[in-house]
Amino acid sequence: MRIEPPNIIRITGRAGAVDPLKDLEKGSELPAQILERLGAGKAILEIHGMRIHAEFLKGLPSAGTVILKLEDIKNNSYLFRMVEPIGTKESIDQILKFVIFDSKDFGKNILHEISRFFLKQPAGIFELNSFLLNLITKQDKKDDRISLLLNKLLKLGVANDSVFDLSILLSDMHAGLDNILSLFMELGLNREGLQQWYKRAARDAKGLIDSIITEIDMIDDEQEKEAAIRQLILFFDRTGREQSGYRLGEIAYYQDGAFHPVRYIANNKSWIFSIEFSNIGRIDILIKDLENDCHISIFCANNNVVSALQESQEELLNYIESFRSPVYINYYNMQNAVNKIVEIYSYYSLNSVFDVKA
Repeated sequence: MRIEPPNIIRITGRAGAVDPLKDLEKGSELPAQILERLGAGKAILEIHGMRIHAEFLKGLPSAGTVILKLEDIKNNSYLFRMVEPIGTKESIDQILKFVIFDSKDFGKNILHEISRFFLKQPAGIFELNSFLLNLITKQDKKDDRISLLLNKLLKLGVANDSVFDLSILLSDMHAGLDNILSLFMELGLNREGLQQWYKRAARDAKGLIDSIITEIDMIDDEQEKEAAIRQLILFFDRTGREQSGYRLGEIAYYQDGAFHPVRYIANNKSWIFSIEFSNIGRIDILIKDLENDCHISIFCANNNVVSALQESQEELLNYIESFRSPVYINYYNMQNAVNKIVEIYSYYSLNSVFDVKA
């Protein structure tokens, strides 16, 4: 006699009825809420906002929410098993893989408060780090939008050289980001624009400021001139600011006739960057320079970009190891990584926040 393994859940349905499951790979995990118990081991589950019929081959669990792991797909049926939830420490350890923060930064309420992040549609790993920075430092992030100001100054007729110099000052080029900018070039960012940094960064800051002020003073529109000066004062006040040991800022780089932003958050040993490449789309880069090695996680817009970067990984690895060794690089699909964090949080919620009874 064939005996079914314990805790197996079978979901069978027509095309459309099981759309939330169609892209799952074996081993994928997802949270499900039991909305209605139909008897004889059958129930209606809510998965990703949709109602789906399921059969629990060994009987329904008492909990109202379960974590399912896809074991197999056979004859239009999805076979799952239930996964035991994990606790607070395990949840934090898992989330730490995707952020620049340390476990000591996670107060007892952080995992509860992070639910506000998941109520929205998370855009990427950088947004998660930015949200956590606000929770940990209890300060709202100010949107500097340095690139917008620089592009406006170009349109107002300020000389290109002066705007380039200003971009270096506002972007806090002297914050030890030289190797990071080189990494961007290795990933395919416009070399000509970034090479301007190295030509200008060593110049005397006071001389640069005097030249920039002279240029801005030549703007004909008095109202625009005053607005630009006010914005500059505000930016210089914020540039390279620290929030409880974490640096927060924007690097403005020049490409295709305009300035573009690279957002970053950093502490002494870790950085998270978000940048839009013209050829491969948005990438978030998490760098952790640990005591014995360096770990780099690159989060890409889609699987095609992940594959392309993996194929050229040796060249990138050789470049990084020229100034930091050993180094380990991992590539992720951005949305899959965000979904994984949502799963981790769901584990924590299931274990310690709620137990909804159907």
